Amino acid sequence: MRSFAAVTAVVLSLFAAGCSADEPTGPPPPAPIGDGPLRLADPCTLLPASAVSEAGLRPATPGPARDDGYRDCRWVHGEEKKFDHQVNVTIIASAEFPTVQDNKAFAVDTMSPGGREGKRLRYQGTAGCQYVLDTAPAERVSMTVLASTGTVEEACALLDSYATSMVKALPAGV
Repeated sequence: MRSFAAVTAVVLSLFAAGCSADEPTGPPPPAPIGDGPLRLADPCTLLPASAVSEAGLRPATPGPARDDGYRDCRWVHGEEKKFDHQVNVTIIASAEFPTVQDNKAFAVDTMSPGGREGKRLRYQGTAGCQYVLDTAPAERVSMTVLASTGTVEEACALLDSYATSMVKALPAGV
């Protein structure tokens, strides 16, 4: 009889441990990248679900996991196998990331979505436009629109509309 009571006690304690409030309720948080304010941020949350839905975007197939100070999230717009543009939000935590300046790949000017001035990169040779906002000395958040049809101007117009939503979604104090 003692054996039964001991086994019952062990089973009940295991059951209680399995239901503990200490158990995680979702996926584990991402590993930190860098030491800036976005080190634990999920870039998929920086374009709010309402903006994604309103724009008719859908999640793109995730890229490979990275362990080099970059974390990104992608969406596409258009038909299942033939999208007309892609939107990427990337958190970059690397002092190795070069400073943004004009070069053969893009021309640089500024833009201020949501009142946050950052660099706008107008791609040369492809219909793409990118917004880069420094959030800490070695951290940036970037949004890129790449159009498979259209022009650089059209990609930049899309970027203008999406970037304001991203800036508004940044955590307080960033």
